[in-house]
Amino acid sequence: MHNTDPPGKEKKMKPTTCYRCGARLKQAKVKMEGVELKCLRCQECGEELFTAGEMLRYEVLTGKSPARKFFTAGNSVAIRIPASIVKKKEIRPGKDLAVFDVMPKGLLIKVIHTDEDRS
Repeated sequence: MHNTDPPGKEKKMKPTTCYRCGARLKQAKVKMEGVELKCLRCQECGEELFTAGEMLRYEVLTGKSPARKFFTAGNSVAIRIPASIVKKKEIRPGKDLAVFDVMPKGLLIKVIHTDEDRS
């Protein structure tokens, strides 16, 4: 079979059989902690497979992963960084810099510490 997708846009193959028992998988919806998620469910053993995107959605909606809404600050769009991340990454407001890398599926923020005499 010939792939007609442009480079980098290849279609991802969905599994069709269960990795545990080899039975057929079927699209399903499941509710976990009040969040409805899409999955593939084995018709024999009941194993459920979730995409990484669905699991991230679950973590954000249940508060297990920090998520913040964007807001306007003057002429800029901003987000608040949770205090736990500021502490863990030793970010010093007013001193350290943020560098942004645009990625195919999101935005990567890198912290640049501006001096070496950090204590």
